[in-house]
Amino acid sequence: VALEFTVEESPIQLSPAEVDFDTVSGNNYQQPDAVTITVRNVTTGSSTYYGVTIPLDDPAFEVSKGSFIQYENSATATLGSGQEASFSIQPRAGLASGTYDKVFDLGSGAKLTVRFTVEQEEYEIRAQQDTLNFSSLVEGYTQAPEAQTLTVTNTGKNAVTVNLPESSYFDITGEGFGNDVATVQSGDTVSFTVQPKLGLTPQVNEETLTITGSNGVSSSVSLEFTVIEAVYSVTANLSELNFGTVT
Repeated sequence: VALEFTVEESPIQLSPAEVDFDTVSGNNYQQPDAVTITVRNVTTGSSTYYGVTIPLDDPAFEVSKGSFIQYENSATATLGSGQEASFSIQPRAGLASGTYDKVFDLGSGAKLTVRFTVEQEEYEIRAQQDTLNFSSLVEGYTQAPEAQTLTVTNTGKNAVTVNLPESSYFDITGEGFGNDVATVQSGDTVSFTVQPKLGLTPQVNEETLTITGSNGVSSSVSLEFTVIEAVYSVTANLSELNFGTVT
């Protein structure tokens, strides 16, 4: 008995339909370039419309809506016969070690397959914050802004030592540091607090804080605190002047 199967093609085609972002080493990798995905309605009927929806909140892959219309955490395009739309996708920065395989079901039979692998380095650290901003105060302030905690993770395979960093504009206090050095096992963290110093002059106090350690590990964080120049004014009430009496 001969069996016949009919496979219906999706009315929506993606180009490309599969994207492999290859493999990077370590969590401090440079974010791979985005790839543009073209979505096309390949039907020929004059009144055949199909909808396609892309997610904008995936934890591993960053999706830019392109010509799609955004609705909260997703974006949609409705395509007539022969019409097309596009969006772009790339892995997010700072993903943990592992392989990220994902099949996005976009609707109307369209599916996008993406893959990205992050290999673990032998020795590596990563600051959990990229920037600490302490806003601004007026010159002559007597109380510094509240200290913020900066956490550093050992994202490598092996233990490392981390040095307590120094700063020109900020006081740094370590937690778990002995002689300004802390040993951090793989997967563990170490923390210290950062606070603007008293008596800074009016200016934007910007600094790149670099945390270093053994085996050449390092990670950087941007710090910023603005001191505004004080402005003084004197007000005189002329109605109360009394020059006495001259005879």
